[in-house]
Amino acid sequence: MAGRVSRSDEQPHGRQAAWTVIAALLCALPMACGKGTSIGAAPGTVIGEAPEAAKAENERRKAAAGGEEGGGSDDPIDDNRDVLSAKQVLQKGGICSDDREVDDPDTDTDEFLIWRMYELALADDNEDSFQAFRQLFPEQRNSRELREMYWPRIRANVHKYMIEPGRPAFRICRSIATSDGKKYFIMTNDPRQHPPPITIGESDGGKKKILALTPF
Repeated sequence: MAGRVSRSDEQPHGRQAAWTVIAALLCALPMACGKGTSIGAAPGTVIGEAPEAAKAENERRKAAAGGEEGGGSDDPIDDNRDVLSAKQVLQKGGICSDDREVDDPDTDTDEFLIWRMYELALADDNEDSFQAFRQLFPEQRNSRELREMYWPRIRANVHKYMIEPGRPAFRICRSIATSDGKKYFIMTNDPRQHPPPITIGESDGGKKKILALTPF
């Protein structure tokens, strides 16, 4: 019948259209590769470019990072900074402004209470030692809490603060004034630990006492 198109007439045209689409896709691939891509690559790395083009791009980025053309530099920065030791950095996040040794201080000083506490912690664990330890704190402090929580912990950790084993000499990292006295940060031999604070102030009718203590 006139005007009827058979399947055999349609197939060549369909194949031709399909091949035209495939050819267009194949032609597009080299163009995409020529532009390069950074997918899956490390930052600053361009895949698909010639080595010369990649090098030029890296130089351009380096110059831009320097703030102006040619501003980048591979020279090390020398700004005359103080070099801190690892121990200084670990002492509560900075330099110990005091960094002074305390050994057998005068009995009327704040430092004496700390020194005496360490001396008792190094002594035998008996009732006399604990009672002397108890007298370093205000009368209103809970004696049971001091006996069960503070006394065994300060005895177990006292070696961390000693300049020499078996001797109650210690070093003060720094100190700050507080509303009720003065807080001292004690240098520790444990590199993982910050200097524990001890607050000394007046109590019991104007007597110097340990008002706060971190026994770790």
